[in-house]
Amino acid sequence: MKRISHAVGGVAVTGVLLIGAVGCTSVDPRKTFPAVAKDVKSRTGYRVAWATGTAEDAAVRAEVLRLLEGELSAPAAVQVALLNNPRLQAAYEDVGIAQAELVQAGLLKNPLLNASARFPTGGGTATVDVGVMFDFLQLLYIPMRKRLAAGELEVAQLAVTQKVLQTADQTRQAWVRLVSAKQNLELHQSIAAATAASADLAGRMRQAGNTTELELARQEAFGERARLGLMAAEEEAAVAQEGLALVMGVDLDRTTLVVPARLPDLPVDALGGADARKAAIAKNIELAILRNQLERLSRELGLTRPAGWLSDLELGVAFERDDAGVASVGPAVAVPLPLFSQGQPAVSIAESKLRQATKIYLGAANGVAAQSRLAARDVAASEARVERLRTTLVPLQRRITAASQLEYNGMLIGSFELLSAKQQEIEAGGMYVSALADYWLARSRLETVLAGGGFSSGMSSSRNLMQAQPAGGHE
Repeated sequence: MKRISHAVGGVAVTGVLLIGAVGCTSVDPRKTFPAVAKDVKSRTGYRVAWATGTAEDAAVRAEVLRLLEGELSAPAAVQVALLNNPRLQAAYEDVGIAQAELVQAGLLKNPLLNASARFPTGGGTATVDVGVMFDFLQLLYIPMRKRLAAGELEVAQLAVTQKVLQTADQTRQAWVRLVSAKQNLELHQSIAAATAASADLAGRMRQAGNTTELELARQEAFGERARLGLMAAEEEAAVAQEGLALVMGVDLDRTTLVVPARLPDLPVDALGGADARKAAIAKNIELAILRNQLERLSRELGLTRPAGWLSDLELGVAFERDDAGVASVGPAVAVPLPLFSQGQPAVSIAESKLRQATKIYLGAANGVAAQSRLAARDVAASEARVERLRTTLVPLQRRITAASQLEYNGMLIGSFELLSAKQQEIEAGGMYVSALADYWLARSRLETVLAGGGFSSGMSSSRNLMQAQPAGGHE
């Protein structure tokens, strides 16, 4: 007797309708990126654009070229980086991946086709069985899977926003380093010129017999040290320019970066305050990601507990018709046998992960609060140093140079003493530039914290507390 058997997925009509509904699902990776752009705009005031080969790309490139024309301010440099940095553009793809995974979470798993053939040992017609099995429980889990995937999409969006804030911070710091390096280079050029003049004068005086060999050697050594300092300053400026170009995604072989000759003076407005720092903690991206992780682990625990060892249950309907035309229909079921595991390990793992994530969140909250206070303290301390230099040491060195000039005119001191006073005045100006650069670097870090981000990798060594106790303890 010839027999053909069929097994059809459980709740056949419902399965067909669902498969038909999702079969034409399309994925738009850019669908949720506007939410990221809006979040970045509200936190920083800057705009971001994702280059995906659309007509908008040409307008973005034109804006980048316009911003690079003329003198480049710190805000312009940040805007160029947010539009042009290739690593940031790569990070935007994470949002597209998460969007596609959200769509995938709403799709049914493909049914399994089973087929077998049996041949009678004594000869005769073969028996062929054909079955289609459908994972019935997935119908119940699709809403929860979609909620989990939506949470992962939110995490991807927050992570991208975090990278945007870090890139903005890195760009501001690179800009400050380049401007201060060029300003420092100018000071070293002045020092080198002064010491060269002093050494030249000492050489002529030695030839005339009006100074000693020791004094000539001393002035020549001063000149050599000044030249070595100038060489180091030139290298520092070149490295700083490469650093800014790199974070902006600019090729220096094709583009010339023109930055201001001086760092901005201390601003009149104070940045933040206790209330602003509290608000920054509330909108901190790292804590938001950890909160999302807690919610996801809670959902996963709720998904694991009821399923247990029945997570692989499959239901179906079997249909059979023999050679005589007699048909028979009945249920088909595939049930795992709980011989080795009843699902307890999976539940225990999910519970441990949830407790672990809770403790990590509490530690991260403490770390973010410490970051906020430390960033504000660094800005205040840097500002105090700048003010101290501006109101005390720099004016004092100017007075010393002016008084030395008067005494030189009265033939009370020699030219070496006058040149030394001028050199010390220039060095005091270098200390002021360095302190001012430290202030703007600290202010950039605080701006990042107030926007909900964390410190960039360019933290100075005095901030090692945050490295020893990382806020969050996760990648």
